[in-house]
Amino acid sequence: MTQCQINNNAGGEAWLATLAVFEGQGEPGDELLRSFGESQLPSLTYRNDDRPVRYEALGRSGGHNGTFQLCGRQDEGASVIVNNVGRVRVESERPEC
Repeated sequence: MTQCQINNNAGGEAWLATLAVFEGQGEPGDELLRSFGESQLPSLTYRNDDRPVRYEALGRSGGHNGTFQLCGRQDEGASVIVNNVGRVRVESERPEC
């Protein structure tokens, strides 16, 4: 399963754009499971290499780990950390945005 931005040309704002979840690698012909509209957050980042979030059949995300930094208005925000094993945890303290 792969979660990625639909518009890969959006640069640093790519994760604010429409997101898609595919069964497979997110390549042509892979089944689209769900899409999410544009984010209303002022800032949403994940890594610096524009790689997708990818889970293998057993739930591992090896090599696709990273931290989503969600920055809201009025000092709101959080970090969502995806580790190599595929576990996700949330730090409720607002990241530096």
